[in-house]
Amino acid sequence: MTYWLGTGINSDDKNELVTLKEIFPNSGANGGIIKRAEDFTLRIRRAFIDQHYDAFGYNDLMITSSFQFAEKPPVPKLHFLKNNCEDLEIDTFISENILCKTDFKEQNLRLHIQVSDIDRIPRKFISTVETATKSIGLVFPHLAPHAVLADGVAKGIEKVIDETIKHDRILEGKLILRKSKEGRRRDLLQTGYYVCIQGDQNNEERLYLDKECVVRYSKTDEVYKANAYVILELKRGSEEDYAMEINQMAATLISELNGNGFGNESPIHFLTDTLKGYDNFKKIKRYHELKGSSKLNKSEKLLLEKLKKDPEISEYIE
Repeated sequence: MTYWLGTGINSDDKNELVTLKEIFPNSGANGGIIKRAEDFTLRIRRAFIDQHYDAFGYNDLMITSSFQFAEKPPVPKLHFLKNNCEDLEIDTFISENILCKTDFKEQNLRLHIQVSDIDRIPRKFISTVETATKSIGLVFPHLAPHAVLADGVAKGIEKVIDETIKHDRILEGKLILRKSKEGRRRDLLQTGYYVCIQGDQNNEERLYLDKECVVRYSKTDEVYKANAYVILELKRGSEEDYAMEINQMAATLISELNGNGFGNESPIHFLTDTLKGYDNFKKIKRYHELKGSSKLNKSEKLLLEKLKKDPEISEYIE
């Protein structure tokens, strides 16, 4: 069992953690509800593990997430993977970012965060992963078979992700952040820190988040260590480069083709729509190339007229 608390983003020493039934306090000038056409970035900031779950040593730790908009497929991401991890506090990751969204279109966002102790990861596989942390195939497991990785590593990443979904969970949090709507105050998609805590909320005292992103008790200021937790941060603006955003789109497409979507259409329809958009973009680009040229041969002139009359792109080229 897990529950979620949240607070606004600022540099205060004490940021009160509240339920997701309300607008976060301390949101600041750049805080608040995410609106249409805005960009935002969601990332993992910190994870705390309350104990070592391995009876014979330290945790063999893995932290993953996935996100999903509307009926798009869920896109998994690997954030941390380490054998015999002595640390209980994790703040350095393979990749911090869970997702980077541009031009938000008021869709509900589904989140899934998971912290697991995996006793069956081969040590050779772990060491290989640790030395290849810059590979896109590690960050987005669906891209692993298509990335520049050894075949065993690529297949291993997907297998480990799948196996973790079934068991060995230290913490598993699921959340739907909803678009803004008049009268709605619960689970809103807003800037701030989201804290997923393992345990029963009814038994907890009031908590706050300090400026170092550590959860503490409100009464005593002591560090909270009763249960495992993960802290996510949602900020306005895009913090990924364009190449990473394209890889995120590719991972979404592959996930859909693997049959992971929840929509009524088949994966082939999703692929067709995607390629149609790409083809139209190439037509528009070609139109402007021809229009900007002062020396066109007969075939190029015919192609220019054909593109001008194309109903798929005509409204975008004049």
